[in-house]
Amino acid sequence: MRLGSVAGVIGSLPPNRLLGVPLAVLRDPLGRFDLATFFLSLTIYSPILVLYYTGRGLSLFQVLSLEAFMGLATILLEVPTGVVADRIGLKRSVTLGFFFQAVWVGLLVLAREYWQFLAGYAVLGMAISFRSGASEAWIYETLKARGEEHRMSQAHGAFWAASLAGRTTAAVLAALVIREMSEPSFVLALELSAGAMLLGTVLVLTVPNRQAEAELARQRGSLRLARDGIRLIREHPALRRVVARSVLSDPLPYALLFLFQPYYQLAGTPAVLFGLSSAMAAALGALVARAAFSLERKLGMARAFLAANLLPVAGYLAMAGLAGPYLAPLLCVLTFSAMQARYPLATAVQNRHIASYNRATTISVISMLEGGYALAMKLVAGYLADIDLRLAFGLLGLVPLVAVIRFPLRDEHLESQALSTAEASHCPRSDG
Repeated sequence: MRLGSVAGVIGSLPPNRLLGVPLAVLRDPLGRFDLATFFLSLTIYSPILVLYYTGRGLSLFQVLSLEAFMGLATILLEVPTGVVADRIGLKRSVTLGFFFQAVWVGLLVLAREYWQFLAGYAVLGMAISFRSGASEAWIYETLKARGEEHRMSQAHGAFWAASLAGRTTAAVLAALVIREMSEPSFVLALELSAGAMLLGTVLVLTVPNRQAEAELARQRGSLRLARDGIRLIREHPALRRVVARSVLSDPLPYALLFLFQPYYQLAGTPAVLFGLSSAMAAALGALVARAAFSLERKLGMARAFLAANLLPVAGYLAMAGLAGPYLAPLLCVLTFSAMQARYPLATAVQNRHIASYNRATTISVISMLEGGYALAMKLVAGYLADIDLRLAFGLLGLVPLVAVIRFPLRDEHLESQALSTAEASHCPRSDG
């Protein structure tokens, strides 16, 4: 299509829309951040990544070891990158995370040897670490500057939904881009994905930084920031309970993404439903994530968070006892989508108790705990799945159920209790 034709198409769009995106979204900094996240999630290469690796000579063990190595790298880098985010700025940290993810995809195109893939996955672990705590902190600090902290579950739900929408769109684009199972098609999918991630990086640069106590964070020093974050979680009674509940009740959606395929095989699910149900789960999950704020307003945070924890538990336990060609994908879609309401609510609850000056650091400490828990649970679930898939689903359902019972959250645990700088670094000990 010639340039004049493109201009004509753009000129014919309604004045309040540009390329299908409402201009109101582009005017809102958080809307631009969500759009950037959408582009970051356009992983067109996902359906063929394992085939790409094996085509370049990697064994399946080496392929799986890359994921484990990335998880370990992310855990080790979480707190250092959180400290960096608080000291250099949340915007710079998130921008680095976006950029390094595009670099990782570029390294995959160039890699030929196993060690080169490992180096690429170290970059991916760094990219995830730079983004994880800083993204959540940036959203909350932006809302705080507007006096809208109470809308955190809504804002983070939109952010989470944008990521899921990107994955859904990526699955559709993969069907269009990957016309044949050949390396040129695989490389094209990787290159287009890297291009989308770079576009997301550019969009992030347009979002203003929001950090109420950035100068204080720089004066505090790196070790002090990390020590304050750890001490806050350990000695702030309400936050300690919230973190314990959040970490141990994590339904681990990525574990389900690995286990649903053998589950479908055992159930005799038609092959066409493998990809279709994945797209449906991501699309429905995006809607559920956006509905988390409405659930909070209708039920109150305590009941909404309880429901968001128990629904995935019910799904896993149902999969442990039920199967069928069409029942299996239905249960997987409902379970995966139900999980997505939990994350916006969890972030909203946690941020109510964290001071601004080391918000990214404290969130990164929590993310490190979540990463360690997820790594251990996935290993145990994988071991049990080799014995009997029902045991793996039972584990993934029962552990969160025990966490919900062991760490009940009452209204007083969920009320805003963000401490001042002095209080945050000298929390009183309590067993609350």
